[in-house]
Amino acid sequence: MTSRFHDILKSLEQMHPNTGKSANMSDTKNIRYVRLTWVDYGNTIRCRILPWERYVNLIATVRPGIRMPSSVFGIAGMSLAKGFSSVGSWLFVVDTDSLRLYPTEDGMASVYGWFQYIEPSPGRDIASPLCPRSILQRVLR
Repeated sequence: MTSRFHDILKSLEQMHPNTGKSANMSDTKNIRYVRLTWVDYGNTIRCRILPWERYVNLIATVRPGIRMPSSVFGIAGMSLAKGFSSVGSWLFVVDTDSLRLYPTEDGMASVYGWFQYIEPSPGRDIASPLCPRSILQRVLR
């Protein structure tokens, strides 16, 4: 299974040379926007777009993240799935190591992140139990 995954990545890199390429300092001078990206439960890629200057200010903070409504996990098409609420929010914390140049658009980069509780609480993991990336990490362990 793992070798098949690597074969797919390798073929993608041949088709799009910038796919998976980390943005280094020389690459960042041309970035105008950054997509804060996550994949939802329906395997839909979702994003929030920030201007580069806003992203730079964001990552300079102690806990670089933006508030996202709790309903972000329950979006199905153009409506909210039963059982999800529009009340409450999560902190989408940027994983700065995942910054990549967007292969199909000049001036665009993409970064992934983790959904976390806004207020850390003693005795509770900071990661949201609903975060798709955290769920995948737990499954792979």
